[in-house]
This record gives sequence, structure tokens and C-alpha cells, in this order.
Amino acid sequence: MKKVTIQLNCGESTCASVPGVFCAFMGATKFGTVPVCLLFPGPSQAHTVLYENDAGWVARCQRCMEVAE
Repeated sequence: MKKVTIQLNCGESTCASVPGVFCAFMGATKFGTVPVCLLFPGPSQAHTVLYENDAGWVARCQRCMEVAE
């Protein structure tokens, strides 16, 4: 078994490190209106739907936050 390390360019709890600079694994569905994480699939989809935090930034998904610890 091999261990693969992926370096992400993201914020502490958001998918953007600075305004307009997003993680390479952030995508969108529904004609660009729903942000998704393409690195961590959901239980029934090939992606995880992302949500905005209180400041209006796209928050990282729970699995992304867990593996970064």
C-alpha cells in the first residue's frame, strides 16, 4: 500500500486561500450555481456539495477538514 500526499491551496476553513484563489478540487454543478468538492465524493454522488460560511466564503467539506488535522 502506498501513501499519497496532496497539497491543497485553501484557507484554514474555506476553499479559497485568498479572494478568487480556490482549491484545484473545487468545482460546481447546476450551471455553476452549486459549489462542490471533487476530491471527496459523497455517499451517492461523485462530489460533496459545499456551503457558504457566515462570512459568505465557501466552507471546506467535513472530510477535507478531518484529513487536514
